Amino acid sequence: MNPSRTSGGPLDFTAHVQVRKDAQSDPVKQDLKVNHPLRINGADVYLVGNGYAPVITVRDGKGNVAYSGPAVSVPQDSVYTSMFVLKVPDAVPDQLGFQGFLLPTALVDENGFGISGDPNAINPQLHLNSFYGNLGLDNGNPQNVFVLDTEKMKALNSRELDAGGIILEAGQTYQLPDGKGSISFDDLKRYVALDVNYDPGKLPIGIFAALALLGLGVSLFTPRRRVWIKLKHQDGKRSIEYALLARGEDPRLEREAAELQKIFDKAWPLASQEQNQGAVNG
Repeated sequence: MNPSRTSGGPLDFTAHVQVRKDAQSDPVKQDLKVNHPLRINGADVYLVGNGYAPVITVRDGKGNVAYSGPAVSVPQDSVYTSMFVLKVPDAVPDQLGFQGFLLPTALVDENGFGISGDPNAINPQLHLNSFYGNLGLDNGNPQNVFVLDTEKMKALNSRELDAGGIILEAGQTYQLPDGKGSISFDDLKRYVALDVNYDPGKLPIGIFAALALLGLGVSLFTPRRRVWIKLKHQDGKRSIEYALLARGEDPRLEREAAELQKIFDKAWPLASQEQNQGAVNG
């Protein structure tokens, strides 16, 4: 991920990625930009976000590695002050949880609180509170991965405790109180958030929508005329009554009435000798 900046303000975001069209294809380098998606086998891949993922190693109270790998943090502002939550259910004898912030460029404000002064990772630090107990993952209820439920947990580190909070720079390790284990800030990686959209029904929907609009246009702009014809036989006399009706003004009704008269004269010559009645209503 490569943000171009001027005076701390991002102007553009570009992700340099390698793309395979299938498992057997060779990777191809491409640039993924905001509002310029990649199109792969009919699917559109959009760049919708980015951030930092600190690489963490957590050892439990027995010295075993309970977690190792990157953990995604969520940016909260323009300088990428990022919310960080890590759940370690495999730690023994107690499950461990961490919550706090990642500061890409850590500074200290006038109140003594850590802040980030730049979105680039110039001086990355983790500012964390730690907890031990039951994470609530074993009962099968779904949880938000970015929210730590501390209802059944006890605090190990925080500003309110004697042990204080955890402040880790890259490459540092912190030993948790009461022999609960340790946490190491090994490295810092970038990540991108992608939105993949595959809609095979887009083309037929577009075709049917165009046909519907075409039909609507024809119905609106094509003049419609109606004709009523009644054949009457009364007192030994036969007669033909007909009427024409148009939607609005239509000067062609007179011509249509004349054409109808010719048709009737040809089809029923006796009727024309007796009585034909016509009406035109435009």
